[in-house]
Amino acid sequence: MGNHCSCLNNAVAEEKLMQTEKIIVEMDKSPIVDVKERDLDEGSHQVAGEVIIEVEFDIEQVITIQSMIRGFLDRHKAKKRTAANITKGIGRQKSHKKISRPVSLDSKSYNRQFLELSQDKVPDYLTPEVKNVQTSLGPFEYKGKAPKDVTKYGPVLLDNDSVYTGDWNQFKFRHGRGVQIWSDGAHYEGSWCNDKREGKGRMIYYNGNYYEGQWKEDQCHGFGTFVEKHGAKYEGGWNNGQKHGDGVETDAEGNVYEGKFENDKKHGYGKMQYSNGNFYEGEFRNGCNEGNGIYQWNDGRQYKGQWENNKMHGKGVFTWSDGRSYDGEYYEDKKNGFGTFIWADGRKYEGQWKNDKQDGDGIYTTRLGTRKGTWKNGKRINE
Repeated sequence: MGNHCSCLNNAVAEEKLMQTEKIIVEMDKSPIVDVKERDLDEGSHQVAGEVIIEVEFDIEQVITIQSMIRGFLDRHKAKKRTAANITKGIGRQKSHKKISRPVSLDSKSYNRQFLELSQDKVPDYLTPEVKNVQTSLGPFEYKGKAPKDVTKYGPVLLDNDSVYTGDWNQFKFRHGRGVQIWSDGAHYEGSWCNDKREGKGRMIYYNGNYYEGQWKEDQCHGFGTFVEKHGAKYEGGWNNGQKHGDGVETDAEGNVYEGKFENDKKHGYGKMQYSNGNFYEGEFRNGCNEGNGIYQWNDGRQYKGQWENNKMHGKGVFTWSDGRSYDGEYYEDKKNGFGTFIWADGRKYEGQWKNDKQDGDGIYTTRLGTRKGTWKNGKRINE
């Protein structure tokens, strides 16, 4: 490869650059560098307080070294700026996603900065809806003792233009008690842990919806209450931001569900009281009546039996307030399969059904006796 191998040239240049960098650093520490003649390597000399290194390079080596020196000087200046910033304090967080949960920093570095604001410079982000909720709820009440080993800062302007006032820990994370207001008007007051909402807190969203209760890692977690401005309300258990466990939910129409939740949906055993007077009690699955349950209509009708996807499906008993009853099979809310229908006057049909009508072989019984026959679409076609 000879003496023109690029690997060899780069290695030689790097070694000489290290010597040059060492001198540059020493020069940077003092405006005047005092270098005695005996300390200079052969081929070097001192002029007006400067140290000049005379080295023979070919043109490619000179270009390479010049580039590397410029890079070193840039890095050296950047290190100085970083060191200065560290002394200023706490840094900024990532941006907040509208309405949903804010995103927190993943970094655990001390190298965070902040801009503290005077009270007259704090922006008024709060929407009228948020202010109305604050007035109606009153001051937020903290539980337990105030945290130790924290430092109070604020108001502090963060990256996403939100403003935080409260406690910070030694890692320069929001930690303890604090208030944060986002630029969309959302407002949180409560406990923080390592830059995330954790413990008891109240979050009022820009549109007037709010949640008050337990938090964990920036999610509703534990027991809490979520209220929508149009009247819907949920009070109960939460898991990672979703309704989970025992709870009571009231929708905007006034329907009330009390029972089990899983992954934000009615799931398990529960009771549903409708605003029109209807009532269901039984099993739910993924938000639907599914399994065994009783549905009571406001006019006295009742169905007790199996459900699937909010429909009577399987075996069940349906009764009317006038004394009629059906005991048999259903398919998607309609009598389908084998079943027995009894009229209020004692007449009875036992047999096959299809689409809510007698269809197939059956037995019809009256006070006069019993007759077998075949039915089609609700009408007997032969005996």
